[in-house]
Amino acid sequence: MIKIDQVIKDMEDYLVNCKPVKFSGNKYAVEMDVLEDYINSLKHNLPAEVKNYKKLLMNQDQILRSAQAEAKSIVDKALQEREALINNNDIVKEAYKIRDQILGDAKASADAMISDATEYSNQVREGALEYADTVLSKASDDMRSMFNVFKGASTDFLSGLEDDMYTLDRNRNELAAMKNGQPKASASSGMKADIDFD
Repeated sequence: MIKIDQVIKDMEDYLVNCKPVKFSGNKYAVEMDVLEDYINSLKHNLPAEVKNYKKLLMNQDQILRSAQAEAKSIVDKALQEREALINNNDIVKEAYKIRDQILGDAKASADAMISDATEYSNQVREGALEYADTVLSKASDDMRSMFNVFKGASTDFLSGLEDDMYTLDRNRNELAAMKNGQPKASASSGMKADIDFD
């Protein structure tokens, strides 16, 4: 099927090549049957061309609707995932509870052993510090396990766990310094000052 723009171009070429009528100004000699052929060709091809444009527009509408449906699906999925995270709030609360229990038990055990260590000889004190270090080491390992278990649950919770692990490691370093004969506080002030649980 001939394109409309091709018919128009052929018509323009034909008119350009028409010979002017002598002594008539801008008038040209045109063969009517040729001109009628061009006009009939335009009439014949115009409906098909319009139909093709309409079909193209319909395809564009279909593509747009498909894109909108896909976008809606993505948004709905994101909302569902957000809802699932909100529903995990109970898991996060339980994780905080377990974390607090671990820290509380570790602090109580460490404080008790360090307090008792001030009343005994250096040998007994060293054993108490070793035990306190063991308790803190276990608490640190438990906290790291908690960190891995609840890694994807909450950014704030992970940040808190990291701070707690840092504190436990710092306390162990302080215990190591005390075991090496470099206590931070005097015996009269009590050794509990060396343990700092946030």
